[in-house]
Order: sequence, then C-alpha cells, then structure tokens
Amino acid sequence: MIRALFRLLESLGDAGKTARGNVVALFITAALGAVCEGLAFIALIPLFTRVRAGEDVGQLMILLLCLLGGFIVFHTASGQIGRRASTGILASLIRIFEGRLRTLPVGYFGPTTTGRFIELAGSGISFSGAVASTVIRPVVGAIVTPLVLVCGLLYFMPLVAVVCICGLPVLYWAYRAVARAGNVSSKEFEAASATTSTRLTEFVRAQAAIRAAEVRESGDGSIADEVMDDALRAQHQAFGNATVTQGTAIGRMTTLAQAVMVAGVIAAAVTDVQSAQFLALAVVLTRIIDPIIGAGTLQGGFGQAASTLEQLEELAAVPALAEPEDGSVADIARGADGSTIALQHVDFGYGEKQILHDISFTAEPSTVTAIVGPSGCGKTTVLKLLARFVDPWDGEVTLNGVPYPRCGSGEVRKHIGAVFQDTYLPGAKLADALRIADPQASEAECRTALHQAMLGDELRLEQNIGEGGSALSGGERQRVCIARALLADRPVILFDEPTASLDSYAERGVMNLIADLRAGGKTIIMVANKLSTVVEADQIVVLDGDGRIADCGRHDELMVRCQSYCRGVEKEQQTSNWRLV
Repeated sequence: MIRALFRLLESLGDAGKTARGNVVALFITAALGAVCEGLAFIALIPLFTRVRAGEDVGQLMILLLCLLGGFIVFHTASGQIGRRASTGILASLIRIFEGRLRTLPVGYFGPTTTGRFIELAGSGISFSGAVASTVIRPVVGAIVTPLVLVCGLLYFMPLVAVVCICGLPVLYWAYRAVARAGNVSSKEFEAASATTSTRLTEFVRAQAAIRAAEVRESGDGSIADEVMDDALRAQHQAFGNATVTQGTAIGRMTTLAQAVMVAGVIAAAVTDVQSAQFLALAVVLTRIIDPIIGAGTLQGGFGQAASTLEQLEELAAVPALAEPEDGSVADIARGADGSTIALQHVDFGYGEKQILHDISFTAEPSTVTAIVGPSGCGKTTVLKLLARFVDPWDGEVTLNGVPYPRCGSGEVRKHIGAVFQDTYLPGAKLADALRIADPQASEAECRTALHQAMLGDELRLEQNIGEGGSALSGGERQRVCIARALLADRPVILFDEPTASLDSYAERGVMNLIADLRAGGKTIIMVANKLSTVVEADQIVVLDGDGRIADCGRHDELMVRCQSYCRGVEKEQQTSNWRLV
C-alpha cells in the first residue's frame, strides 16, 4: 500500500514530495518511539531483579526515565506528523482524483462509473488519507517493538527469546492471513457499495418514472424497488461477510499469539528465573503480543486504503486522449467561411465489439450533414468521435485538415459545440446551466440564446431548474441545451436527435434555427431518426446495421439509389398517415 501511495504522490511533483516527506518522517518517528518503548520494557527485567536483590537502581531509573522521555517525545511528534501527513495525503489524493477526472476521455464515463466515483471520492479517499494518522503508527509499533523486545530477551533470557523467535514467523503468517482476508472483503464491500450508490442515484433521479410505473399485483412494489432492495441486501451481505472473515482471521491470530506467550512462560519456568524476572517477563511478553494483535485489527483499514489506491492507479493507467507531443497546438484557425470537419476511414467500438467500420465523410461550412440509420448502428458514436469524447481505433478525425491529436482537445472544444440526448443541466438556476458555455456571457446574450431556442417566453434566467433540470420538461431541457450551444458560438455544431422531445411547433422552430445557422456559416452535423427532418440536408450519410456507410448524398439522390433509405422514408410516410379512431 505504501509503495502505491508513493507512486501516486510522485506524480504530483513538489506537492507530492512534501506529502511523501511527511510520511517518511512519520515512519522514522514512529519507529524511534517504538524502539524507546521496547528498550524501556526490557529495562524492567534488570530493574526488577535489582529491586528484589536490594541493589542500587539509580542509574537504571535514569535510563528508564530517559527512554520514557524519548518515547513521549517521539510518540507526540509522530502523532503531529501523522496528522500533517494525513492532511497532505488527503489533499494530494483529491488533487490526483480531480486531475484524472479532468483528463479521462468523456467516453470512459457511464452509468456504472457513477457509484464507483461516489464511493472513491467519499469514503475511499477520506479513509486513505486518515491511514497516516490512525494506522501507520500502530503497525510500525507492531513490527519494531516486538523485535526490540526479542533482541533484549536474547541477552537476559536466551531460551525465551528463541521460543519467541520461533513464534514470530507464525504470528507473521497469521497477520498476513488477516491482511489477505481484509483486502478481499474490502474489495467486495466497496464493489457492493459502488453498486448501491449507482442504484440509489438512479432511484432518486427517476422517481417520476418509477411512481408512474405499474405496481405489481402482489403489492410488493415496482421492479425499481426490488433492484434497490437487492443492491442494499448485497451491500449488507458484503459487510457481514467482511466482518465474519476478518473477525475469524483476527481470532486465529489472537489464539496463536496467546500460544506463543504461553510457550514463552513455559520456557522461563524450566530455566532458573527469579520471581522478579518472571514478573518482568510477563510484562514483556504482553508487550510483544499486544501490538501484533492491535495491528491485526487495523488491517481492514489498510485493506480499504490499499483498494482505494489501487483504483486511483487504475484510473491513472486509463489511456488519455493523445495530445500534441511538444505542447504546441497546430494551426487550426477557422477559415473565412467556417470550419471543415472530416472522418477518414474510421473504425471504432466498445470493448472488443466493433461498432463502426471504415467511416469516411466530410462536413463543410454552411452545410447540414445528417446521419441516419437503424437503431444501434453507431450514429451517436459518430458524434462522440467528432466531439472527441473518444478517439478512433483506426483512421483519423480532422478539423480544417488537422488530425485531432495534433489539434489538442482544448482547441477541438473551442471549435465544436454539441447537443446530445443526455440533457442533464448542472446548476441551480437556468443562468448557471447556460453560462457553462460562456461564464462571461451577459444577461442579454443569455436571453438572446433562449429566444433563438424558443424559450424566451417560457423560462426566466433566475428560474430554479431543479437537480439536473428535473423541474423542466424534456423538451425544455433539450432546448436549453440548444440555447447553451448557441451561446458557445462554435463554428461546428453537433445535434443528436434535436427534435426527439419536441412537439410539432417546436420541431419546426428548431429546424428553422438549424437553417439559419447553416446560412450563418456554421457546419451542422445532426443525427436524426425522423427522416422528414433531413430532407433539406446538404448531405445525408446512411449507415447500415453493421455500422458501415451504405450511401451518402442528398435526399433526391438517395431516393433513387439507396434502397434502405427509401424503405425508411416509405415506412415513415405510412406511419404519418395513421389516425386514431
């Protein structure tokens, strides 16, 4: 765990060196304190012997007081350093976590990562930071103090020392068993807790849908209730398993420790040991055993901290999007007419499953490019590649002829705005949700964007929108996202189903807005399932079910030569003639 912590701290440069220095100082002061403690207890053997014999103990008392003073000094210092180290580690781990979240590809995030990140940012990092002040010092003491005591016994009671030396490997094996049990149970509990956090987040956000759903005939509740209950039961079971597993391992270690102590007492009994020495030996043997048992009870904390650090290292190992190697950004300034974006022989997929095959097309300024195709063929994935949420497996995406890795993610974001189907709106008020696109935007600019998105008469900038925009309708959230994209004023705008949640009136308004954006020199790329919304597009890219381009052209051209497009148009025309009777 300590090696993993040091590897992470090294990634922070000077700030990490300070935290690492505090941890090293904590180990040193804790070890020195443990040495003083061990020597002080060993000094009891000659002290008790001389007191029993009526001899002068002045020098031994001075030595004992010096050792006790050293223990107090180092123990106090290690406590202060431990608190300082914990603060530094906590700040460093938060900085590492935050920095890694900022550089992770957007495509890495998903529903399954929500709970994991909540647990990691909450209890995981907090507990790892507290390890320095609560766990390291007792564990160091559990190693150093028994070793010092055994070395002292080699001088005063060799046979007892040999028995203890033979018992220490057994105790170490028992300690490692506790550690293994703690690591396994901690990972299981954290996985269950992450799942519970994800389910709880979904449960809270989807209350409207859940309450509108049909309750089972038995009256036991909805499927959502069962999913939430299952997650909670799994978490409780994981906690119970962790308690039993670690408790059993600690119990075995305690039994072995007591056996070693009894063996030491027997070894002392068969030798010529005075009663005073025997009394001191009992104290020494207790101090050999107690720290080891105490460290075993804390091993669960080490396991949880180690699991957190392992997850942070896994995040650090996630490949980041390629950036310009020399730190310089290629010249991709928009031309006089706007920006051109293109995919060239792009392949991409998720995991081992390939979704897109050899995708190539170019979107020019003052044009609308529509992407159509059956559900699941990769239309939204194309937009994610264009927005650089992910990079392609093969091929390249270019902006004004420059490949994305040479542009840099920051420059890509300056040129491309996007409106996706996920319409989560951060911020308490509408103005907050809009100003993500431009923090310096004035109220007049925000209102203009709302009017362009046909929301000027419906919403106010100071209006509370609820968590994630939950106080707004689906159509309103979608148009707020459109207004945010307008406020950003990027030369390229991506639309993912821009009319999916809109009524016919709002749909016509959005399509007129897209036409105005095209006339203003914007490069528009939109995914559409309603083929009626792409008839006026300058270019329609038709994907087949395998994620390949079946054809590309204008509406009238595709109606002549693309059978899959024709079938889609015919089906839509048939459904548009349906009437309720």
